[in-house]
Amino acid sequence: MVRYILFSILFFSINSFAEMGFYTDLPENSAVHSKKSAVYKAYFPFPPLYTLSKEQLLKVDLNAINPKESDFIGKRAEYVQSLLFKRQIEDCIMNIDEKCFLFGSFVRGSLFFAQDNKTIFTAFHNVEGIINGQLQILKTLEGVDVFEPIGQKLAIESHFTKNVKEVDPFKVPELIELYKELRTKKAPIVIENSEGEIIFGLNPSDNYESMDFKPELLYSTFGINMLKSYRDFTRIKISQPLGNPLTIATEEVYKEPRYLLGYPQKQDRSHLNKPSSDGESFYFSKGKALNVFDAEKRAGKDFNTSKEENERILKQLSYCDCDGTGGFSGGAAVNGRGEVSFITAEALLLDQNKANKDNVLLYGPRMTFVLEVLDKQDQLLFE
Repeated sequence: MVRYILFSILFFSINSFAEMGFYTDLPENSAVHSKKSAVYKAYFPFPPLYTLSKEQLLKVDLNAINPKESDFIGKRAEYVQSLLFKRQIEDCIMNIDEKCFLFGSFVRGSLFFAQDNKTIFTAFHNVEGIINGQLQILKTLEGVDVFEPIGQKLAIESHFTKNVKEVDPFKVPELIELYKELRTKKAPIVIENSEGEIIFGLNPSDNYESMDFKPELLYSTFGINMLKSYRDFTRIKISQPLGNPLTIATEEVYKEPRYLLGYPQKQDRSHLNKPSSDGESFYFSKGKALNVFDAEKRAGKDFNTSKEENERILKQLSYCDCDGTGGFSGGAAVNGRGEVSFITAEALLLDQNKANKDNVLLYGPRMTFVLEVLDKQDQLLFE
């Protein structure tokens, strides 16, 4: 997935800016050549939720649920969804309870390893369905609205509703306690490498240990959209080592080469005489690193931000005039030294009538900012 923000601009062509197209072979004899091994395709569970009672679960014949890849030629997504469904039932049978909850769908995106080979980063909107599903499960099991005391707190603390964009979740202990519970709830995430091999997510031991994000994103339950681009990140700790972690870029050098690595959806670029994506394979797009001032020029539009906000954006976000489409979300934007600069999260588009064709640029939260936020959050949560 990639979240899109749309702008209509007359007499303006993307071709004069970005190097369009999706490419498969990273430059040889370069620092980015081997970074493909750090970036993976991922399938993230998503509602609706289905419920099986203990009695229904005991009647399930696992041998009858045996999806074969040969039965899903040309339908890779449906095949993986069937495998995910079976995995969830196996988990329920192993940990039998009065009720079994099954995610009925999934979203597909990208993720990458950084810091170490058990730490994953991706966009929060890729895992939002997992969090919403876990909230539904908690509400069902406890028989009460787990958000009721938090809602009461919101009503009392008027500054939350007046300045919701800058809400401090640590002033709402009930919210933090809920967040601590949710961050360790399990759901099967399937990870697939560039060869099309599923390397994580189908075995009972394939679990994540924690999923860290900004606690205020839970306010979406109240209909308050807190998902801003600088909050669109998630760190996931998995149970076993995988992949080759990327080194994190400690500085931004604007105008230098930038490569977006990931698994974009099927996208035609033949009308631009550029390579297209097939919707399944690993690709990268290429461009230059931009800051917020460059981005305004590229978009041909003033973002109407103050000097103070521009300074904040320079610290929190980075831009690239790269090509992109859905599926790139959660992938890595790396510099010419092979270091990850930011998490791909959103796209600015020229024309809403060509939403999947003419991207101006892609952007997302800078990794230095992400780590700073999560380190501070860990201190507040656990020290």
